[in-house]
Amino acid sequence: YPAAGGSVTVNLGANASAITAGRFHTCVVSGAGEVSCFGSNGRGQLGRDPGEESSSLELVSLPESVGEIAAGAAHTCAVGDRAVYCWGANDQLQLGVPMVPDALLVPLDLEATALALGESHSCALTLGAVYCWGDGSRGQLGEPSAGTSGPTLVPNLR
Repeated sequence: YPAAGGSVTVNLGANASAITAGRFHTCVVSGAGEVSCFGSNGRGQLGRDPGEESSSLELVSLPESVGEIAAGAAHTCAVGDRAVYCWGANDQLQLGVPMVPDALLVPLDLEATALALGESHSCALTLGAVYCWGDGSRGQLGEPSAGTSGPTLVPNLR
């Protein structure tokens, strides 16, 4: 890794169509809709078994191509045609499913057009609605809640 403040050139091997960065990881969507990630992988946020860091691109195994991608502190979600796919940390239910430890891939039945991820919560924009899940301890899910275990409609949006 370069010294603090240094830069690194990453060869994608294809044109990038989207990029996102979490606390210690980065993911890129290629023009073909494939996701590759690099950086810290302590919680599985690179899309493979938690473990060592990677300074080179590692392909994430997804069941379909994706277009939109977003990263939280230690989790990542991407939008496919059939679902939203999330992986990485799940200690605050930020992957959208209960009772699952840090996970490699969780498909959520949402037809989303955009994503936004925070430290430990996630939100998806669908046609005409916003759904959020994960840690809601500071009102970040759009209503008073400690959190939700799955995508929950944000009420009263105009």
